[in-house]
Amino acid sequence: MASWTEDLQTDTRLFRVKFGDQSVVTYRVRWSGHMDAWVREDGSPSTWDHPWDDRRCFWSATGYVKRQVMVVVGGQDYMKPDLTTVFTTSHLGEGGSFVLTNLRPENCNDCQPRRDSDFSNVRNAVNGSLQATIGADLETVKSQIRALNDVVEVTGP
Repeated sequence: MASWTEDLQTDTRLFRVKFGDQSVVTYRVRWSGHMDAWVREDGSPSTWDHPWDDRRCFWSATGYVKRQVMVVVGGQDYMKPDLTTVFTTSHLGEGGSFVLTNLRPENCNDCQPRRDSDFSNVRNAVNGSLQATIGADLETVKSQIRALNDVVEVTGP
């Protein structure tokens, strides 16, 4: 089985957070798109001992946008893991169980164009949803930052 992760589009917004002691800190919020994928082929090709080719391809792609919040201090980003959120979309696929014209199931070579198309669709869905996800999430992340201890004001996009 082969598996991998692809990094897709990313966008960032900065917020200024004022605390009760009048200190001001910058928060960096990053939304990044990713795709986790895997491909597996089960079965074996035909041999003298195994006269039929029963290889069959399976694949999966999970696309997601991950929101991470960092506090910027002295030019360094410090993660706020409690404010991390993942927005997910998935897709599973498999080769045909039996293709009459081939007289066998679809192996990974047979169904590569369909598999590549599925992966491309997940990439496009994640990249296409990034700005909408950010728009829908901006008020939520501001509210979560406001709920932190001693926060008086949150300004930003």
